[in-house]
Amino acid sequence: MAAINRIVTSEDLQILVDAGFMAISQNLLQQADGIFEAVQVVRPNQEAGHLGRAMVRMAASDFDAAVKMLKSAPDTNATRVFLGIAFIRQGDTIAGVEILQKLASVEENTPFRKMAVETLAELQGTSHGDRIVATETGCDRP
Repeated sequence: MAAINRIVTSEDLQILVDAGFMAISQNLLQQADGIFEAVQVVRPNQEAGHLGRAMVRMAASDFDAAVKMLKSAPDTNATRVFLGIAFIRQGDTIAGVEILQKLASVEENTPFRKMAVETLAELQGTSHGDRIVATETGCDRP
């Protein structure tokens, strides 16, 4: 693996990841999956390949596969926010909201906290996403 790391630099990896996300945006899902699979092989302990492959599944509306992939991905704020979204899209609103609420309660102002807050707000139709509570029937404000 050390030889691959010398051949594929971080800059090369970033180009591949960008190409994968561009492929998703153009609905070239098979190509995107191949790109992210390569990224995952080269950097198995980093989130990019796992996250990209899960996003391919989400773009194909295969939320069960996306959830499974994200559960086995490295545990980062990025994978957690997309796991929350995948759970919600899968229909498990309670699990998704719980994950997003934990991210929304983080003091740091990170892009993933912002995504969590905005997703929660969209669920409720309000700009107060960090106050949404998961219930068996969906989300309510306290």
